[in-house]
Amino acid sequence: MEALRVGADVFASDLNPVAVLLNKVILEYIPKYGQRLADEVRKWGQWIKKQAEKDLDFRFVIINLRL
Repeated sequence: MEALRVGADVFASDLNPVAVLLNKVILEYIPKYGQRLADEVRKWGQWIKKQAEKDLDFRFVIINLRL
């Protein structure tokens, strides 16, 4: 990341697809899309959370116990 900061060309490689995705996001997408990317990730994360809650809420019973 330091090389990118000073404007040098950077090459990175990894066999782990999660590490590759994280490097791509950090080195390419965040500098290119900035706040717009953060807003989209937040929006879709909230949508996924709502869908999961809707699909799974019947499987989990919330018990409110007073001790």
